[in-house]
Amino acid sequence: MSDRFSEEDHARWWKEAGGWQLRQLLYWQWDPIGVNDSFPWSSDEYDAYAGPVVTRLRNGADATEIARYLRELAIGH
Repeated sequence: MSDRFSEEDHARWWKEAGGWQLRQLLYWQWDPIGVNDSFPWSSDEYDAYAGPVVTRLRNGADATEIARYLRELAIGH
């Protein structure tokens, strides 16, 4: 049995919970520019990063690769 979601299962997960959960992690835990103290006005600050993160995960990225990507975003902005 594969440990990966089918495309259909992934789309359902992303729509029902995954997208929201990942955006919450990026906003409340990662928050490299410290905007979460301006909630709710800044609540969408990192939404654009959720898609690229989940794409990397779907393509087999491990925690180190995700951390590297997020570090590059934080330094680059």
